[in-house]
Amino acid sequence: CVCVCVFCSEAVFIFVSSSSSSLRRRKRTEPAMALQMLSFPSKMTEELSFTEPFARFLANEYAEDPGDFTGAVAELNNLRNSAVVRHPEQHERGIKVLQRYLGQFIALTKRFPMSSEETVPSMGESLVTMFQDSKGGSGPIRIKFVWNELHEGGGMFAKKKIGLKNASFERACVMHNLAALHSQVASVQNVSSDEGLRSAAVNFQMAARLLHHAQAYVQSNFKSCPSNDLQPGLLAALAGLMAAQTQEIFWFKTVSEKKKDSIIARLAAQASKMYDVSATAISSRNELDKSWVHLASAKKLFYEAEAEYRQALACQADEKYGEAISRLSQAQAVVASAVKYGAQAKWDAPKQLQSVVSTALQQAQKDNQIIYIQLVPEYRTLPAIDAHSMVQVDKELPDYTSPDVMGPDLFERLVPPSVSQAVARYKQARAAVTEKMVQDLRGATTESVTQLKDQNLPGALEAILSPVSVPKSLLEHSKAVQEAGGISILREKLQSLSSLSGNCVEMLQEARRLLDQEQRADDEMRAVHKERWNRTPSRDLTGKTLEEAAKFQGVLDKAMASDRQVLQRFNDAEGGIVILCKSESEIKAHLPASSPSEVTERPAVRELRAALAQLDGLRTQRDALEKEIKAAEEGEQVQTKLMNMSDKSEAQVFPELLQAYDSFRARTDQIVGETQNTLEAVRAANEKFNSGSSVAGEREKMINDLEQKYSEYLELKNNVEEGSRFYTGLTAMLMKYQNKVSDFVAARKVEKEQLTADLTQQIANTPHEQYAHSPVQSPLPPASSSGSGGGYGAMPGSYQQPQHQQPPARPPPPQQQQQQ
Repeated sequence: CVCVCVFCSEAVFIFVSSSSSSLRRRKRTEPAMALQMLSFPSKMTEELSFTEPFARFLANEYAEDPGDFTGAVAELNNLRNSAVVRHPEQHERGIKVLQRYLGQFIALTKRFPMSSEETVPSMGESLVTMFQDSKGGSGPIRIKFVWNELHEGGGMFAKKKIGLKNASFERACVMHNLAALHSQVASVQNVSSDEGLRSAAVNFQMAARLLHHAQAYVQSNFKSCPSNDLQPGLLAALAGLMAAQTQEIFWFKTVSEKKKDSIIARLAAQASKMYDVSATAISSRNELDKSWVHLASAKKLFYEAEAEYRQALACQADEKYGEAISRLSQAQAVVASAVKYGAQAKWDAPKQLQSVVSTALQQAQKDNQIIYIQLVPEYRTLPAIDAHSMVQVDKELPDYTSPDVMGPDLFERLVPPSVSQAVARYKQARAAVTEKMVQDLRGATTESVTQLKDQNLPGALEAILSPVSVPKSLLEHSKAVQEAGGISILREKLQSLSSLSGNCVEMLQEARRLLDQEQRADDEMRAVHKERWNRTPSRDLTGKTLEEAAKFQGVLDKAMASDRQVLQRFNDAEGGIVILCKSESEIKAHLPASSPSEVTERPAVRELRAALAQLDGLRTQRDALEKEIKAAEEGEQVQTKLMNMSDKSEAQVFPELLQAYDSFRARTDQIVGETQNTLEAVRAANEKFNSGSSVAGEREKMINDLEQKYSEYLELKNNVEEGSRFYTGLTAMLMKYQNKVSDFVAARKVEKEQLTADLTQQIANTPHEQYAHSPVQSPLPPASSSGSGGGYGAMPGSYQQPQHQQPPARPPPPQQQQQQ
């Protein structure tokens, strides 16, 4: 048999003697094969500036000071220059630069409306409407992106400028260039090293995937192809070529690792099929160099011959010399054609394979004549080689907008108004789902506490099991209370709630005071100057602002009422919690002793203990699940998700996002169901226990009371933590509200001073003969309450503050919710 590797410097032949089983080896030097890979060039573009159009849009649409984003816009300009104007280096570093710009640009188009000349209009209302101006604003940002076309007139390196005010055009061109850079990096790798092979395979495959997705992107975003080098057919041809070269790299790797010949044959057969498709596609594209057709055709035939040759070696290993000779004959015929195309493409590998196949065929025929004497079947009767692909072209692209790829979002703090509104609506929909689950969990806890209290459990059982010592469960609960901070942490948090709520009240009062003061000043000036005081009355501007204040006041009133309820429950439970914070000896001294009982080993006792232990474990599970639900809500990047799904309607997006909470719903139903079943088991076991026991008294009442205080402690701790989070969020919202009011008052003051100066100048310049004096009323009229008008934000000569999100209602404590 023969084992020949065309990539090694020598070939090893193994002969089997006809007279004995001994082996003789003979070596012969073979030339090493070199891979010949193709890459395609990047498109050229002109430098542009995002500064002016972005500054105008920020001022007009977001009411933001463009100066606050000077650094971000400058960084975006520099990033584009580095990524596409000055071509990045053919290295992984260059790929990262281009990936970062692509990610930033995609994120940019989700946050800002960009003009889309020649794009297919979107069908149906979607979150893209975030960019529509209800007042007929300045519309989308119009930036002309100019790219040089690689067209057929001068081959792939011709220069024809295409300029479109179209963000999709820019994105498609950047995807093309990223694919080109991947192909360039792959083609210069040193495939003699494992790292070089890995890099070549990864980059050729990424080039194929990018071209595949660029083809789909162009087809879905343009009525007609904007540039000759972005034609779907051309992109598909390039993608096929990159995919075939990826398969070739994997074949080369299996050869270099000396894998089984049958495995190498399967990969070579697939490479032949892929190069066949690629050669056909390339031949139909006038934009591509004709030498590429010759090379692709040569490789199609080369890998067909290589597959037959490797399969023949596998047959020889199984002593199927007849089939091996048939396949080697086919390989010899095919490789002869490969040599012709290889000569046109200046690729010598087919010649090397031709020599190896010829030698192998001669040796196989000789061995078969002398030793095996097998019939040689016709090639057409042999089974086809099972080709195996290592390439996934249609796999999803990486998320270029992830922080790991694009870095920090340059315009992260800018949120389109409709996205903010969509976030609020989604959170409301999510709250309807999560609050129902939390209520079910807390309801199960309340039901458990109530039923245990009605049955004098676990006090009745513990009084028997531990007539003198402190029950084990009570000790565990005492330890849990102390580890959680004991009574002191509740006192501190309750005091903190009082301070936080007081701060919120002061902030709201101060905002109202400023509005009231400004309105009185406006009324005074209007009384003095009458019709000459011709600016918009304050009461006509502050209506919506005062409505917001009333809403804040309503939320605060509810929250402070809830705080009073929590404080009352704390006062009721404080004595028992203090006892739980004591040492074991102090708790033991507090509990009255009872007479020892002989019922501790009864089956009913064991059954009741097991049911109570299971019920206690379910309480732990319910508390843990509630924390998981809250953590999922707090950790969900709603704004980012809605920005990334802006091409879908809310009716599509919201159910998709809420699916993440389906598992919580299932777990909630399971735990609540198990709790109900366990409560029934506790009731049945307690009936058996009571039927054979007459033990009762002060000790079990005391134990029951302390167990209930433990449950109260857990609920109180949860309540004060919720309150702290609530007031922290409300404080931030009131701070924004107060800033809005301060800006409004400051703007009105400037307007007042300017108008006063104009009136003073006008009076001074009017001749006394023409001056019409108006009776002046008292400059200090009595203060009047603020009226409700047409809404804050329409002052002439001043900017509009963005609309602020309304504060969430402060939820009442769990016990109060049950009563409601």
